[in-house]
Amino acid sequence: MGAPQRVELGGTVLRRFTVDDAATMAAAVAASVEHLAAWMPWANETTASLEAQMQRMRQSVAAYEDPRGTWDYAICDENDAVIGCASIVVRDDGRREIGYWLHVDHTGHGHALRAAQLLTEIWRAQRDEPRIEIRCDEANTASASIPRKLGYTFEGIVDRPPEAKAETGREMVWSLER
Repeated sequence: MGAPQRVELGGTVLRRFTVDDAATMAAAVAASVEHLAAWMPWANETTASLEAQMQRMRQSVAAYEDPRGTWDYAICDENDAVIGCASIVVRDDGRREIGYWLHVDHTGHGHALRAAQLLTEIWRAQRDEPRIEIRCDEANTASASIPRKLGYTFEGIVDRPPEAKAETGREMVWSLER
């Protein structure tokens, strides 16, 4: 079974990306690059380019039919304006992880929480993996509040080299088991 086309909750919509979203995503990353770079090592001028986002959108669109692959979704507001991205990511070591980010102008309104809740529901209904995680740096208190509110279990902290500007290198691990 492939990724659902569209789901919504309380004014937050997750919908599959299309290649036509590349320009909007490039603009969102460009406008938010300083905000995102604090926690996201990938956030830079290169990933804010139209070319990089076109390539990313093509990869995302191709991956939706893989029932065990990474699924990226556009986070949209109630007017269907793209305001960020949320994903079920397959890591190199096989872990499944929920990730999310928002355009700097749309933080603090519950969109990331609702997006993570929707992805958790998609994972439960559409995927057969036994476990999913949410990870964030210990200093990223806004992101850490999300798995706590969704009932994920805090497993502890993994020390690793910092990858982004504001990271401490202490990565919090939250999980949900079937």
